[in-house]
Amino acid sequence: MPPCPPELIHIIATSAAPSTLFALCLVSHSARSEAERVLYASIDLTECSRRVLRAWFRTMKRRKHLYPVVRKLSIRLLRDLETDDGVTIACILKLCINLKDLSILHPTRHFPTAGTNSRVATNQEEVCYWYWLILEAPFRLERFRCTGLRFQIADTTDPAPPPQSIRGFWAVQSSLRVLSLPDEYKFPISATDLTECPAYLAGVEVLETTVTGFLPPFILRPIRVLQLHVSCFHSSDENHNVFTCIALHKATLERLNIIAHGEHSLTHLTFLTAEAHPKLRHLAITQPPLLTPGQHEAERKHDLVTSGWNGLGRLARLETLVLQLRRRAHPPALSIALLDSDATFNLTQSSSVRRFGRALLQHCLPSLQRLEIGVDVGMPVSYVFTREAGEIYERTVDGWEWDAEREFLSY
Repeated sequence: MPPCPPELIHIIATSAAPSTLFALCLVSHSARSEAERVLYASIDLTECSRRVLRAWFRTMKRRKHLYPVVRKLSIRLLRDLETDDGVTIACILKLCINLKDLSILHPTRHFPTAGTNSRVATNQEEVCYWYWLILEAPFRLERFRCTGLRFQIADTTDPAPPPQSIRGFWAVQSSLRVLSLPDEYKFPISATDLTECPAYLAGVEVLETTVTGFLPPFILRPIRVLQLHVSCFHSSDENHNVFTCIALHKATLERLNIIAHGEHSLTHLTFLTAEAHPKLRHLAITQPPLLTPGQHEAERKHDLVTSGWNGLGRLARLETLVLQLRRRAHPPALSIALLDSDATFNLTQSSSVRRFGRALLQHCLPSLQRLEIGVDVGMPVSYVFTREAGEIYERTVDGWEWDAEREFLSY
């Protein structure tokens, strides 16, 4: 039987399921080579044990031809990661010259803390100093997501600032399109970069950061999606300044996702958004999950407080709106100004949520095409409203229909 043409093997490998790819590795050397190209192009080690991690180490060391194949790597650092394992990861990253998508995640936290730990705490559990893993990385990333690691440089208030060698990593990241640094109190910008946009931010279109992180002294011209973490530890001046900065980006910014950590008013956040960017097309305001590992005790005691919605109508071009109230057994009553009278809606009752949703669509936001109101009263429920041909349709979904992390990872 003549050997299968390489072109056909390539077509089979690129369209096969992982289980089929494993079986394909046993067919022949050429089939294994093509299957490995697909299998190792995207590697997810975010939920693996130490045994699995070290098995991956051994495979990469034995099969050195796989290094250039890796284009996407997601890894969660083990809580008790040994130095030898860290050195191995650094060596592997140094050889993955074609890597385009890298995620390095905190050992214990599965949700960011808005950068407050970086400023007010130095506990090793809360802040990781494994930044040296990527110091000698040769790749130019298109997507970089990192939680918990410290990258801030040249900050005299930092109790343990990273060495200047981290500048080399950022200096070569001129191809970044998606950047997520949700635990960084400030961007890793050196003093010499304060008058112009540094290379690693020049092409960023999708950005996840904190209130204090999104205060660059220059305009990020390509940015169109901003996922912003707001904490009760941020001062009122910091909150005001970040929305002033958002106003400077309204020419390109289309979507704003706000993750409110701690005590924040939905009304106030909406008012600041409308004041900064009245032509915004997509807005979402949500909270992190309850008792997220690494959260401060002070944040756990506060919840989203809401009152009047008089300024919501200023978002005249809003097409989609997501409002999620998490972490509370009894959400507060919401009051919303409807023409010359006030109507009150108790979000613990589904009928009241439906009336609230229709009120927003009919009286406040005539341009809105999709509205989602998520409420957690024992169990999360999402009420989804859509407008089609002038008619309003509604449906109820168990759980959270919209998810901030899932949407961010889709870009």
